[in-house]
Amino acid sequence: MKPDECLQRQHEVLRCLSNLPRMILLVSERNNVPEFVLHELCHPTCFNLSKAAFLVDNPDFDCMRGIVGLSRDEIDTLDSSVWESPDDFSLQMELSPFNQKVREVERSSSKRNGHSQKELIEVVADQLDLNQPSACYWNMKHDNHGILIFERAALEDQSLDEFLINGVSILSFCPIA
Repeated sequence: MKPDECLQRQHEVLRCLSNLPRMILLVSERNNVPEFVLHELCHPTCFNLSKAAFLVDNPDFDCMRGIVGLSRDEIDTLDSSVWESPDDFSLQMELSPFNQKVREVERSSSKRNGHSQKELIEVVADQLDLNQPSACYWNMKHDNHGILIFERAALEDQSLDEFLINGVSILSFCPIA
């Protein structure tokens, strides 16, 4: 990627991330705020992820569960209308087979039981039919750990990985239903 293109791409991502808090306030009373945030993070002008699964690992209660999954192939609307028509988007997410698969993920805590991150990615990615998975991990409040397992829409686009952990950390501020 040329330097000008790289700067333009970074600008798009930073604009997306800086708009997220304001957009979250539009849907803050809903039970599915993480779905809206994940939609933005997966958007082509943000991190351009074709599929993403957000999971939370809670070592204190020895559990890890899927919170939300987004497959861009299953969502009709990839623009800002999800924020303007939250009911329509919520219905699409409710009917999404990939989101349902992610929400069915329930395992013992990888952190508590000393499972390797690599092993976790392989098992969960296989369960979710992710072909070329990548993942990132971050600490959340109450000693929980966030996990995002994803597929990139463009495999060679890893230029924004340094921003990815900061972007997905926004999911930590969303209520988990």
